[in-house]
Amino acid sequence: VQNKRDMGGVIFIDLRDREEILQVVFDGRNLTPAAFAAAEALKLESVIAVEGLADPWEEPTTKLVTGTIELAAKKLEVLSEAAACPSP
Repeated sequence: VQNKRDMGGVIFIDLRDREEILQVVFDGRNLTPAAFAAAEALKLESVIAVEGLADPWEEPTTKLVTGTIELAAKKLEVLSEAAACPSP
């Protein structure tokens, strides 16, 4: 998980692998309450597996190779949760 934006009912995750970044959309209307709660609790740099449907972006971006599609999440599995940053 490279970045996370919570829009209240919809969470956008920038999912990074060694190739590129893909935007994943967690919509509370399309997920179980437990899956949406897990998405809300995600920490940056956690490792996840996501299943869903690829949808075209309403407003494509040229900033990303994958900038014409996003993944509408249906299932989330947290493979490794990132540790909290230590306090100074």
